[in-house]
Amino acid sequence: MRKIILALGVLAVLVFIGCKNKQVSDREPTKNDPIVKPQDKKPPPDPLKVEVDPFEEKKIEVSPEDQLAHDEDFAEGERLKRQAMSAFEVGNVEEGKETAIKAIQSFTDAHTFDTTGITACSIGYMHYQLGQYNKSIEWFETSVNVNAVSKDNDFAYQYWGMSEVSRGNFEKSLDAFYQSVSVNLAPAHKEQVVDEIDNFGNYSWNLGKKNQDNPPTANSYKKYGLSTWLVAYSVDTMNVALTKKIIGAAKELNETALVERYEQKLSRISKE
Repeated sequence: MRKIILALGVLAVLVFIGCKNKQVSDREPTKNDPIVKPQDKKPPPDPLKVEVDPFEEKKIEVSPEDQLAHDEDFAEGERLKRQAMSAFEVGNVEEGKETAIKAIQSFTDAHTFDTTGITACSIGYMHYQLGQYNKSIEWFETSVNVNAVSKDNDFAYQYWGMSEVSRGNFEKSLDAFYQSVSVNLAPAHKEQVVDEIDNFGNYSWNLGKKNQDNPPTANSYKKYGLSTWLVAYSVDTMNVALTKKIIGAAKELNETALVERYEQKLSRISKE
């Protein structure tokens, strides 16, 4: 019996303490209570919170020695590139190729320390001049991925497009050309891009004329040239001279539907 009375007494004490604590927690705070500021209340850590921003650009620290090495290699690459282009322009194809390969090596050495994408673009351009279009596209893609919003990407996108044209990928080329004139909105740049595409079409069309004694080959070259002009028109839909050139080429190739469509476009352009 004494044990039962003792147990009931302990239970009563516990209930009393619990009720008292509840009363303290439920009562209104007084001026004597310690002030707890909001910033003192730290939330529990979020296990899903990620401190690293995956889109944050990490700047690579380059030592003065590495920067000097880059500058020297890049300057040598530029010198060799100009030499190669001069050789190509005067018809010294073999000399141009040999020098272009040396330029690629110098630019590749510079690319090790380059964080701008310019050397990658230069490597791509040299591969383009060598007719190595798959390789050139790889380097142009590397170049634009370094800084996707850079205005300097206009050249990389332009010759990425030319590489796609050279491979006959006209739809893919359009994507690259659109990017080029989007990152550089200067009218002069758009005109330059269209002229470059137009000249490529002229080259292909003229090859068709030179092969008139072989009609299948001639038509193949001419259709290729016409397709190239259609790409150029897509970049500049207000170009009257280009529209007329497309109409004339389509007539010669008996592409009657194309003739009708672009005559309507020419009429619209003339009215505007």
